[in-house]
Amino acid sequence: MAVTTEIFIYEDDRSDAMALSNTIETVAQNRQITVHVTTFNHSNDLLQATETHEPDLLFLDIDAGKNEPDGISLAKQIRTWSADIPIVFVTCMQEWALLGYEVQALHYLIKPATVQEMEVCFNRLEKLTGHRLKKQPSISIISDYKTLEIPIATIQYAEVKGNTVTIHLPGRSIPSNTSMTSLEQQVGDALLRCHRSYLINPKFVKHIDGNDFVLATGERIPIRINGRKSTIAQYHDWIMQHMGNAED
Repeated sequence: MAVTTEIFIYEDDRSDAMALSNTIETVAQNRQITVHVTTFNHSNDLLQATETHEPDLLFLDIDAGKNEPDGISLAKQIRTWSADIPIVFVTCMQEWALLGYEVQALHYLIKPATVQEMEVCFNRLEKLTGHRLKKQPSISIISDYKTLEIPIATIQYAEVKGNTVTIHLPGRSIPSNTSMTSLEQQVGDALLRCHRSYLINPKFVKHIDGNDFVLATGERIPIRINGRKSTIAQYHDWIMQHMGNAED
């Protein structure tokens, strides 16, 4: 199974975001690391995604424009619930970089970041963690004639309608021609088959209401009627097992 390093970028300028993402991809290829880069241009989307699933590395644009908070302000919010996410600030002005020390920033980059500068950033991260970037299991799917690598931990649920399996992630949904059977084989026991038409990630479940799993987003995922008790038992087993792994 492929493994992926999750990277978030907060950048309001499309061309700057693409340039930064391309530089990250180049460094990842040089290091033989598989990365999944998600770009956010709205702070609310970034905060929701970061709180739901902490990335391995977070790039924040310090000057994000008039209608969005700057990267320093966002970093301070994120630090209220996570002291561990490695944060790299991206800026056009070197003097802004000094503010990064307030939120224990890993590094800062001056636009446009070069491959050599990005290598320094990755080196600092590996030194900080004491090992190479944390790698997460991912799956390969075909969507719109393209092969995508999706970290399993980011999947909230998957549903099948007709010949299309839609994979729901925080902030977006991806239609795929991959069959539900193939998807279930790839994810193993990381997701729970709670219904003939649904796979669900138990970590996104807020509570059970009748015959539904209710996600933190308010979405309701049906639980099979025949086999409801065993499905709920599997859910509780999953929670206990993965809570134990997290503590280890």
